[in-house]
Amino acid sequence: MVQHGPRRVGLLADEAKEFVTIADASIHPPSEAIVNLSGSYLNGVATLGERVVLILDVREVVESTPIAAA
Repeated sequence: MVQHGPRRVGLLADEAKEFVTIADASIHPPSEAIVNLSGSYLNGVATLGERVVLILDVREVVESTPIAAA
């Protein structure tokens, strides 16, 4: 579950191997090549050891998710 303002949206992942905290200083803007492929859903890129981690822009995901009828 993620929340942005008053909206709460459930996200479904195929797999999660681990959960880590990434310091803000470790997150850098994505390169132009990645931005062109990911649209507006990518907020940044971080490197953890040998791994590259893509940071999802939760605000974009929540705001672009249609509100379900009750």
